[in-house]
Amino acid sequence: MLKALAMRLMQIGLDAYVVGETTTPSVEKGDLLIAASASGETSSVCMTVQSAKKQGADLVVISASSESTLGKIQTPDITISSATKFSTSDASIQPLGSLFEQMLLIVFDAAILEMSQEDKGSNDDMAKRHASLE
Repeated sequence: MLKALAMRLMQIGLDAYVVGETTTPSVEKGDLLIAASASGETSSVCMTVQSAKKQGADLVVISASSESTLGKIQTPDITISSATKFSTSDASIQPLGSLFEQMLLIVFDAAILEMSQEDKGSNDDMAKRHASLE
């Protein structure tokens, strides 16, 4: 879901990178890291958030668990009530993080829609930035 968000951010004309990709530059003070983990226990996400925080990056954390390791590093900005790989939820019968992932896509889609209407780029401009080597 975060790669989908990065793609849309690029399509509206913003610089966006995905942690772990070879073309991702160093994080700097003032950069924004958006991190998501349903359980809040994904070690790579926790380590990345901790490192970005130490380096002065701004953070947006999304999780289903504010009482998790991730939640102790940075209080989630958005909490999505859903099951995780460690727990079930009354919010849905869907297993594991399915609902969490679906809600991430909806939250990200809504954010991009709002941002794209702020003169960042029309659908035509976004289409011009869409991948052409497919």
